[in-house]
Amino acid sequence: MLARRSCRTVSVYRRGEWVRTYHDVSFGRNPGDKLYEGDRKTPLGLYRMVGRRRHPRWSRFILLDYPNLRDLERHRAAAAMGLAPRGPGSQIGIHGSDEPILNRGAVDWTYGCISLLDEDVRELYSEVPRGTLIWIEK
Repeated sequence: MLARRSCRTVSVYRRGEWVRTYHDVSFGRNPGDKLYEGDRKTPLGLYRMVGRRRHPRWSRFILLDYPNLRDLERHRAAAAMGLAPRGPGSQIGIHGSDEPILNRGAVDWTYGCISLLDEDVRELYSEVPRGTLIWIEK
């Protein structure tokens, strides 16, 4: 999978072949690479889907392996320089939206997750297996 903040899309590939692209995607409220809990940024780089569950507010939640080793290393370095006032955070994933007007209006509103429309995240949830890699880029 490929999530592109600049295009506001999430594209799914199977064995290197394009399958589908989802539009009306929202990201963390602030641009840039996630560094610490509460910075409202979506992490950039390579992640793996490690869990899935239904969610009462966002329909479905697909958990990513944030923070990974790269994230922890970046956080440690930032904390040593006084640039990370809190821990690296956790519970970053892909979920639906209880405010679809924000997604359709190209508003980045999450605390760091990737938000799709409910119907899109339900489809993604059922079709993409645990362990799938996702590249998140600007």
